[in-house]
Amino acid sequence: MSTHTIGLTAKIAAEIFLGKIRLNPRQGEPSYLQDVRRVMLQLKKSLGNTNLVEFTEELRPTIHVIADLLFDEVTEIKRPETVADLKCLSVPQRVTTESLVARLTGKTDERGRWDDTLWRVHQSLRQMTELSVSDVTLADIRTGYHDLVHAIVDKIWDNRNTFVS
Repeated sequence: MSTHTIGLTAKIAAEIFLGKIRLNPRQGEPSYLQDVRRVMLQLKKSLGNTNLVEFTEELRPTIHVIADLLFDEVTEIKRPETVADLKCLSVPQRVTTESLVARLTGKTDERGRWDDTLWRVHQSLRQMTELSVSDVTLADIRTGYHDLVHAIVDKIWDNRNTFVS
């Protein structure tokens, strides 16, 4: 994909995630946005608008690492680059990031239960590889979508004010 195509695709995906584009006209706001918005509003109230912007901008590298770790999990591909990026974060950020990803992927659940949305993505990707007539693998998906995933993360992060409006 060209850089332009990645940018446009990321914009569309980010707007779907943020609830600005609705694939189903009767669809309400995505349920996950309510929780994110609640936390962001509490942070805004606690920190103030200027400090919130600075704070969230400093978290951008952490968000990218979380996206990489989750993408590694749903594709069952452990990239050394992800671990290297994780090690660049501060120890508190690393502990929080690893804890979050472990919880979302069932590693801390006694039954191994994943977050429902991530589990559906994981199952969908596995199904794509099983149905692929061109032998697309999870590794192909992990590599092929890497830039797009990060472009989507940036677009969502650039529009994070949606969460506090």
